[in-house]
Amino acid sequence: MSLDKAAVIFVRDSGFTGSGCDVLLSVDDTPAAQLAAGELVQLHVEPGEHIFGVRYTGAGLCGLDKNVGTQREFTLSVEHPKMFRVQLSPAIDILPMTSGQANAQPQD
Repeated sequence: MSLDKAAVIFVRDSGFTGSGCDVLLSVDDTPAAQLAAGELVQLHVEPGEHIFGVRYTGAGLCGLDKNVGTQREFTLSVEHPKMFRVQLSPAIDILPMTSGQANAQPQD
């Protein structure tokens, strides 16, 4: 990890809804990670504004509509790492969370 990068963690819900499908996480329209139910990923990106997106991916029904997903803009800094929840129910979304929330990961 470079000291001049901003850390950002994404935690995907581990509940039943959508558990058969992976989600593709993108940063500024560039694929960054694929997350299965309950997984997390830590990325290191340039500080500043970024657009993060998530959508279902995979074979069969999972990848049926590549346009179903969401994008959110967040500002990141080196001094303040961020953590986000990838929520699947009631709709796919990216929500800010605290480290305490990560220890009690949401179920859907």
